Amino acid sequence: MRPDSVNKRWVFFSTFLGYVIYTLSRRSFTYSMPALMSSLNLEKSQLGVISSSWSLAYGISKFAGGVASDRISPSWLYCIGLAASGISCMAFSTASSVTTLAAVWFVNGVFQGFGWPAITQLVNNWCSGTELASWWSAFSAAGNVGLTLAPFIITGLVGVYGWRTMFFGVGCVCVAISAAFPYLIPDAPVSPLSPRSERSKQGAGPSSSSLLELCRNHMILLVSVSYFLVSLIKEGWSNWGLLYLIQNKQLDNSVAGSVMFLFEAGGVCGSLVTGFASDYLLRVLQWESSAVARIPLTMLYGIWSACAYILLHWIADSLILVYISAFSIGCSTYGIICLLGVMSLEAAPRSLAGAAHAVTALAGQMGGLSAGFPLGWIATHYQWSGAGNVLMLTALSIPVLLALAYTAFATTTAATAKPPAKKA
Repeated sequence: MRPDSVNKRWVFFSTFLGYVIYTLSRRSFTYSMPALMSSLNLEKSQLGVISSSWSLAYGISKFAGGVASDRISPSWLYCIGLAASGISCMAFSTASSVTTLAAVWFVNGVFQGFGWPAITQLVNNWCSGTELASWWSAFSAAGNVGLTLAPFIITGLVGVYGWRTMFFGVGCVCVAISAAFPYLIPDAPVSPLSPRSERSKQGAGPSSSSLLELCRNHMILLVSVSYFLVSLIKEGWSNWGLLYLIQNKQLDNSVAGSVMFLFEAGGVCGSLVTGFASDYLLRVLQWESSAVARIPLTMLYGIWSACAYILLHWIADSLILVYISAFSIGCSTYGIICLLGVMSLEAAPRSLAGAAHAVTALAGQMGGLSAGFPLGWIATHYQWSGAGNVLMLTALSIPVLLALAYTAFATTTAATAKPPAKKA
């Protein structure tokens, strides 16, 4: 299909749909954990090894994929990742030992890491600067849509057909859909007045910035540490939430799946609303640095997340309160992640924007890695109360860190601001 004959909305719709399939494949392991435990007699720590192998591979691959997307076709990178993810799911359905399962799921994480960097390039190529934040939120919500559907689709398929058939079927869908995407999603429009040309002119010009200077950027360091913490919370709930609800809250599998649905539904709402709310806050505060202006809303989301974890872990004794807690955790954590992604781009020089997001995303993946085996080990040796306390304390640390950082950045901005000129 010719790039100049493609409607931008069709490109976004196709990419959105593809990322929903990406996330369904990604969560097929999480929602088959109970079946794997009973079928293969696995312990929570062994499931944590498999989960951590995926997180490690995904973090490394996402960083490398960001570099590769500058050199090869993002649409082909997107499709190769989806197809290979499907093949690895089919291979997973034939494995039985922990070592083989972890190795195959590691491969799945490698190719899953191609998805988001390719989307980032496609958004940059097809969107003008004024559309970037809105579409960033929209594609963040695409992942949440897939994760919202996953508890019902995956647990339903596992219950009816078994976990092996489920993995094989999900893999077949990924491979089949990926075959059409290179012909449906051009890398960029060809019009000389295209959004890509506009953004290229805005970002043109020499830059003395280096990767070392990027690592010394205080805002990038703040975003990276925050990304690590919030990813530990999100992946901790995503990986272990179903088992936590079944074993600690004594919910049956279907009810626990509905709670996980509300967690992902909250993520959809948080991702969509956050972009518009942060832009409004940016206009109201009128900060010189737009990344600093997004800290207050991020801090409020952090307070919301901490309160939701306290409610779930210590207070919730009814299903209604569990539902409210799960929705709040999803909305707040995904909202924070969306804001941190935008802040990483705004805090860095244009010539290093892609590297900045790759660095902060890598920190997030390390947080996700910590939510695998380490959190599983804590749950095994200190029960779910110990794991819940870790996540609750992590949630409490985010608004404290952001409040201290906001005070420091606001003070620095006020000190360096030029005084108004005196009237003659």
